[in-house]
Amino acid sequence: MQIYTSLVATCISTIGLFASGEWRTLHGEMNAFSTGRLSYVTTLVWTAYSFVGSHSVAALIVFRDKMNGVKIIATLMALRGFTSYIYQNYIDNSKARKTRANAEGATNDSLC
Repeated sequence: MQIYTSLVATCISTIGLFASGEWRTLHGEMNAFSTGRLSYVTTLVWTAYSFVGSHSVAALIVFRDKMNGVKIIATLMALRGFTSYIYQNYIDNSKARKTRANAEGATNDSLC
């Protein structure tokens, strides 16, 4: 039940982020982060991990549930999926920046 609540909250937050246009300022926010871009991304990753991995950890603490192999594998799979998602976004963003830089360079060369 908790997963559905988190999923709905994530969807609503994501829709709100794009509907408000605030997603355009995320790059500037990352660059303005006082301890650097890597620290900003690391903070986001660990925050997301705390939500992804918190269900099994909370069950261990609150319900005194035992950590078995299935729970460990499920947590590791969730982390791997999330890490893959973040890495693919990084690759896509890098390619888009290179393409944009090449297009701007070609435009500037043709104007000269």
